[in-house]
Amino acid sequence: MLLLREYFRAQMATPADICQRLGVPQPRVSELLNGKIDKFSADKLIGFAAKLGIRFYPSVVKASRGKPMKIKCDVSMPAPTA
Repeated sequence: MLLLREYFRAQMATPADICQRLGVPQPRVSELLNGKIDKFSADKLIGFAAKLGIRFYPSVVKASRGKPMKIKCDVSMPAPTA
């Protein structure tokens, strides 16, 4: 959710722009922009990101010297448009 909010701020997108790009009604956009994370599933948020061209690249960092295995996720975002 934070990633989506950051993306829209960088794009200087209006709520109407966001509605059109995500294909959701204005009340859902308000919930998204106001951080109401309990209103969205992880699948829904990832789907929104995919519509915007945001890609996630998860990977596993192997355990070493008594340190536990970790999951790392790199993110690729399209550059903001003017």
